Amino acid sequence: MILLAFNIRQELNEAKFNEAISWLKTKEERERILRFKFENDRRLAIASQLLRRYVFVRYYGMTLNSLEFVQEQKGGKPKLLGYNNLYDFNVSHQGDWVILIATNQSNQKVGIDIVTTDSMSSMSSNTLIDTFTPQLAPKELKILQNHVNPIETFYALWALKESYIKALGIGLYMDLHDLCFQNDIINNKIELIIDDEKKQGVWQFQLYWLDPKSLCAICYSSSSTTVTDETFLSNTQLMGDPSPSHNIQHPFTLVTFSDLMSMTTTIPI
Repeated sequence: MILLAFNIRQELNEAKFNEAISWLKTKEERERILRFKFENDRRLAIASQLLRRYVFVRYYGMTLNSLEFVQEQKGGKPKLLGYNNLYDFNVSHQGDWVILIATNQSNQKVGIDIVTTDSMSSMSSNTLIDTFTPQLAPKELKILQNHVNPIETFYALWALKESYIKALGIGLYMDLHDLCFQNDIINNKIELIIDDEKKQGVWQFQLYWLDPKSLCAICYSSSSTTVTDETFLSNTQLMGDPSPSHNIQHPFTLVTFSDLMSMTTTIPI
């Protein structure tokens, strides 16, 4: 399993953006990026497109020009054309970050989501909870109302719900109210409960901070335990853990612009 992260503020200035967009094969792809009104959205969009290409070139031995992606249903996740269910990947972006999870374990499903915890900073915790109550399970609502860190807990819940739906590849065709997440403090795990049934044996979830305001949720089906880093399974944050101010640890490989550029000029490893 591969986890990648790319920081657009650090790695993608205007000159690099102009170079990067030329790496897309078709005029339609380039125009789709340029339709975004705001520069930050354009940079996130191009980085998302390139990061998913990079993982297949760098880690799975393909060539840039051979890659073609399709979306089988509206709101569903994109797939690599011609490989059926051999590969699965998912991308998320917000703030300064684009993140990706990928697997080559046949029929394994993966999902990922990132939230910036200052995106609704003007809201009080009570207003935030009241606004999103229809999307919260009763147990989650009780957790939020009693937690010492309700804002961090809400963002963690939201990211976990999104990561699960994205792993399924069904867009927003599921009621978030039906998904209930809770901490298993004894085993340092995050549990998903649907219809009073725990899904821990089927799905695994982790939370990691990339920086003090950017929280990532990772979801993957348990058809395989093969991961790039064994600490990936044991060092998750729990819902409501405060963001660290320093010494931030996570299992993502940080990708640079030079890394992205290398897939256009070198033979994959």
